[in-house]
Amino acid sequence: MTKREDLYDQCRRLYVMCGLSRRTIAQRMGVSERSLQTWATDNKDGKGTWDEQKAGIMDGESFLYDELMKTTAMAVRQLREDVLEGRLDPKQVANVEKLIKGALKALEYHRKNPPSNTAATTKEERAAQLQGKIRERIGLR
Repeated sequence: MTKREDLYDQCRRLYVMCGLSRRTIAQRMGVSERSLQTWATDNKDGKGTWDEQKAGIMDGESFLYDELMKTTAMAVRQLREDVLEGRLDPKQVANVEKLIKGALKALEYHRKNPPSNTAATTKEERAAQLQGKIRERIGLR
């Protein structure tokens, strides 16, 4: 990976995953806002624009919740088997406790913020929803 590709990837992660603004990223990474704008709206890698990628992550929240619950259940089952077979590892117990605490917090959040059934399923639908939100925010609707 070239330095430019590495810089692009770092900036993309800061925008998509961390939610930083392009201005903040430009200041932190020493890249012009114009370059970031170009990169953010470019789809050369076939992954979609940065905004589309960000929207995809938000739609994936329910998936992550489901995976966390499955992983927690598997860890608890494995711990139970290990205890029944006389293999008790304190580190494993501590890790399962942490996983359970995280799962309980996720459950609480999920109950307070249930996923909407109107979530877009295709890339085109997510893009259309994102465009609609952008139009609303800038007053074009």
